[in-house]
Amino acid sequence: MRPNLARNRSQMAIAARSSTIFQVHLRDYRHDRTGKIVWAAVGQGEFDNLGRIRAPLKDGDKETFTLETHWRDPKGKLYPTETSLQGLL
Repeated sequence: MRPNLARNRSQMAIAARSSTIFQVHLRDYRHDRTGKIVWAAVGQGEFDNLGRIRAPLKDGDKETFTLETHWRDPKGKLYPTETSLQGLL
């Protein structure tokens, strides 16, 4: 899924929040120098993941949050997950 579609779908899910939401995926994106949208480490991009977490919790829902790191780094597979987790803390 392209980052802009992920953002639009998550914003719609929050706006139309209902009891049918049972899992929220956390990921992030940013615009590169050319304006292209690329995946980023959670907390280092442009998406409001904190708002994505707070909105359903504020309404008393107890969803499962999944850290879904689409961002890749030459340091290996574990590094993007560790960096994104730190971005949430």
